[in-house]
Amino acid sequence: FSKTFESSAQNYCAGLILGAVAKELFPQIETDSKQDNVVGITIGFVIGLIFVNYLDYFVTSVENSLSYLTGSNDGSNLRRNSEDATEKEVTHILTHSQQNSYSSLDLEGKHTEYELRSQVSDGGSEDGHDEPIIMLASQAIAYPEHRQRLQRKMAELIYSISSMEQKSAYLHNYLNNSLPHKDAEKFADEIDEEIHRFQYNLDNCRRLIQGSCTDIVGVVPRIWITDRGIAAVKRRLHELKQNAQSISDSLALSDGEPSKETLVDIHTGMDRMDNNLNALHLAIEGYSFKWGRRGKKKIIPVPKAGSFIPMSLIVPVFVDCIVDGFLVGSTSAVSPRAGIILGLANMIEMGFLGLAVSLRIRKCTGSSATARGLVLVLPPLVMLLAAGV
Repeated sequence: FSKTFESSAQNYCAGLILGAVAKELFPQIETDSKQDNVVGITIGFVIGLIFVNYLDYFVTSVENSLSYLTGSNDGSNLRRNSEDATEKEVTHILTHSQQNSYSSLDLEGKHTEYELRSQVSDGGSEDGHDEPIIMLASQAIAYPEHRQRLQRKMAELIYSISSMEQKSAYLHNYLNNSLPHKDAEKFADEIDEEIHRFQYNLDNCRRLIQGSCTDIVGVVPRIWITDRGIAAVKRRLHELKQNAQSISDSLALSDGEPSKETLVDIHTGMDRMDNNLNALHLAIEGYSFKWGRRGKKKIIPVPKAGSFIPMSLIVPVFVDCIVDGFLVGSTSAVSPRAGIILGLANMIEMGFLGLAVSLRIRKCTGSSATARGLVLVLPPLVMLLAAGV
């Protein structure tokens, strides 16, 4: 089904549920005036719509406020201050003496300094055409030496891709039985090494585009080196060192063939090192951007054939089932007739939702058939239990 059809069906079912709740519950709350019911329904709908649309912004604002009050901001997000903040608070990116030099980025007064600073934190303005990060990057690349450095790094990326293509062609010969097994393993290992080198070069290019290794007059980089950030990096490095030392000791103590327990410990230690390394890389990558990284739009995951079941798709479904089940149960306790109407509306809604989710889960062949079956069967059961509670 197309995305338009899925969206239309979901909105239609949501309208049925809202209509059923409003028709059956509001007359019991206020039976004297129909006008009061209409006003109440309208106000409630508007408040709910505003709450849902600005929920992410509200949560982010609360997190940033708590980070500011507790002093636990590690620099990954800039503090959001009110527009009437003091000059000292506003100068997180610009110093007071350099604000006049920042006028070239102000688009003739279209944005206030607070808005510019917030957009650097958020990843740009809504229209996406006058993002300060984009404008700052444009000025950085305008420097000939910086442009040449970026071009050299892009040339390394292109060379790295060509090298991986060549070695992958050798692997194809292995399928034709014209390449020894050991040589195939060697080329696969070299491709993996090239992939990690490519990842570093790509991160380095992104930092260069962000203005790393250059300065723009009147623009002060955001301060990311904090005590909390350094402590987090040290903790990750300490855990990496401990795991590596543990694996080394296990190999040194095992004479001859290692035991099963030793091999399990080695694999467990490597998994921990992999997790710590990924977390350390994300932390350093997030900290090292000069003006803050551009934000990415959140999209609903669409699994591809062979992928695993995405938790970001399953968790919202379970939460929706719990809420709907509780709503049906509480409504039935107040009025059986209203509960039946709401249950029928939810049945239609969950039918469309189940159809959309099942089509996505069907592609997740990386997970077992049992796991896929449980994911599709459990949400209705959870909804039934929530209604009973």
